[in-house]
Amino acid sequence: MKYIIHGRTQSGHVFRPSDWADRLCSVFAHYDPVIAKKRIDHGPHSALYSRYLMPTLINNIRSIVLDDEIGTIEPRALDFVLNFVSDNNLVIEPCSD
Repeated sequence: MKYIIHGRTQSGHVFRPSDWADRLCSVFAHYDPVIAKKRIDHGPHSALYSRYLMPTLINNIRSIVLDDEIGTIEPRALDFVLNFVSDNNLVIEPCSD
């Protein structure tokens, strides 16, 4: 199942820093074997993201599309993301697509 992690808190404030989504998504790119191979081909500083955690822009606010399938590859990765959402009081909802 896919979820949207919105870049706003439960109280409605925009989450900061503004590049939080890119930072979080880039950390998890190495859990995706396809992306790991592309990093070798394109170099370590290329901006590549896993298909399980993708930054996006929703209503002009940085957000993330989370595919919970990452939990089948590395359960701790899914736990980390969900704890990050909880610790920062971010809004998360099922993705309609």
